[in-house]
Amino acid sequence: MGVAGFGGVVYAVHIYSIDVQRVECNDKCDFRCVLDYPASPGLSVIFAVYNTLDRIMPRYDFELYADCFQFHIQDVSADADQLGWSDEALARQLAVAPGVVGVGTVLNDMVAVSLDLVDESPPLSLDCWDHVVECSMSVQSGRILAAGWLGDSPDATHIEVKPDTYRVRVSYSVLDPSSETGLKEKGRYLLQLWPAPADATIVLKQGAV
Repeated sequence: MGVAGFGGVVYAVHIYSIDVQRVECNDKCDFRCVLDYPASPGLSVIFAVYNTLDRIMPRYDFELYADCFQFHIQDVSADADQLGWSDEALARQLAVAPGVVGVGTVLNDMVAVSLDLVDESPPLSLDCWDHVVECSMSVQSGRILAAGWLGDSPDATHIEVKPDTYRVRVSYSVLDPSSETGLKEKGRYLLQLWPAPADATIVLKQGAV
């Protein structure tokens, strides 16, 4: 077993098979979560930084202006005005409405967002993130809009997908005790989407976000 790369996203590749799984890490990770990843019996596992295998799983990296401390992803045919930030939604930093998912942020500023489209639920690496939540979103139009509170502004991102219902995992990396302010400059938000039946919204890791 070997490790390549120093932080960032890494892949676990099962040699002699076509099974490729992405393990998500950020710059706080010391690779323990990767080394604990179970290999198939009798097979070795190698790791490589995502740039070498980016063609396998589509990733979209962009920045959005999180006006009013939020951004959202939605089916382009859905109405983002349906989002309601109840006390429960504020506590989990996630609001859900038909075809819309709102993500709460700690900054009213530009935030870094990555969105991955995967075939199935990816491995969890909770130690590498401050806060992790899952919900479901229907995208029947086949087009996702990622935007700030102002909607389809110039910094918005459009993504083509297969019309389906998707599970959405949102991982937040926003707290940095080593910094003077206690916050990363912009924060990082990872959204992972895969086809799955609609299910309840759950908090997988509660953080002080």
